[in-house]
Amino acid sequence: MKLPFKVGKPVEEEYFIDRENEIKELKRHIKSMSNTCVLGMRRMGKTSILFKVIKEIDDPIPIYVNCYGIPDKKRFASLLSESIKDAYIEHTGDGRYTSAIKKYVKKSMDHIAYQLTDMDVSVGQYFKIRIGIKQKDIDQDILLEDTFNYAERLSGNKGKRFVVLLDEFQDIGSRWGEDFLKRLRSIVEKQKNVCYVFCGSSITFMSSLVEDIKSPFYRQLNKIMVISLPDKEVKHFVKRRFELCDYTISDESISKFIDLTHSIADYVQRIGSIASWLSKHITKKVVEKAYEQMLIELDSEFRETISKLNQRSGIYGAILTGLSRYTTLSDIGRFIGYDLSRAMRQITYLQKVGLIEKTGHGKYRITDPVLKDWLKRNFA
Repeated sequence: MKLPFKVGKPVEEEYFIDRENEIKELKRHIKSMSNTCVLGMRRMGKTSILFKVIKEIDDPIPIYVNCYGIPDKKRFASLLSESIKDAYIEHTGDGRYTSAIKKYVKKSMDHIAYQLTDMDVSVGQYFKIRIGIKQKDIDQDILLEDTFNYAERLSGNKGKRFVVLLDEFQDIGSRWGEDFLKRLRSIVEKQKNVCYVFCGSSITFMSSLVEDIKSPFYRQLNKIMVISLPDKEVKHFVKRRFELCDYTISDESISKFIDLTHSIADYVQRIGSIASWLSKHITKKVVEKAYEQMLIELDSEFRETISKLNQRSGIYGAILTGLSRYTTLSDIGRFIGYDLSRAMRQITYLQKVGLIEKTGHGKYRITDPVLKDWLKRNFA
């Protein structure tokens, strides 16, 4: 049976909702080889936008790397170099130059202070390279710089252009700091045949990347903000998806969809998927029950988020709990019994990781309304 909604991975084809303007703008920047920043809170569907663009362009050749959870620069360099190689082969079908790429890789490894112990090249649908490496004394920054220049050198040899799409960029950008960003900026500005898309869910970090005068990328990136979907498009999508799969749904139920999901792409898919298992006739009560089930399914994920924060300091969970009821620091402080003027470092961190955002002088809010509801039910 064809499912009306899709959960757990980037959506494509008939499961994709709107985003025509964002896609058109991103493709325009890529085609002109302009560097771009795509930002928006989690669950808005940014990765789905990237995947759709990747599927629709061949020039420049798209290279996708998810930066989330990458432990160090060495691992990132390995992942990026493999992604560049695989993308080039996939888009060109170029299996004739195995010896040339083998020679380039060996030269590159020598430059970055690796000792190449063995190499195997096999030719299949795409050829693959297995490299045996013995580490010498390695400077990870030199390794990283050489890897970022890999696509530019490959472009010079093959006459192809590339776009590198770095998803969840804030995860490495915030950890590796200003020196990394400065080095990356110096690399990016010298490259003629490679452009970059930096995508991230930390509104504060990603915005500062573009707008902070102290940022190495200040005014150097086009900015695309991904927000909640238009209610009109969500209503049309939900109604169409249910009807195509022989479900019935009332207008009242669709309105409840909007109220509970706030037209956030991931939540639309999740509630729709759960509702489709509950009944063939989607009523307002079915949608409400699906929302309650979604909160149960997300419980472990939300608890893990709070747990990791509290391992740093218990004040993080307290701040979020207070924000589930109040917006001003004074009200939150009274509610949790803590002087938040002494916790600005923690508040800044919560902004940096995208969990809260500033809405005015001394005012903040939780960026995810479903997380806010969950917190209010479980901790407030």
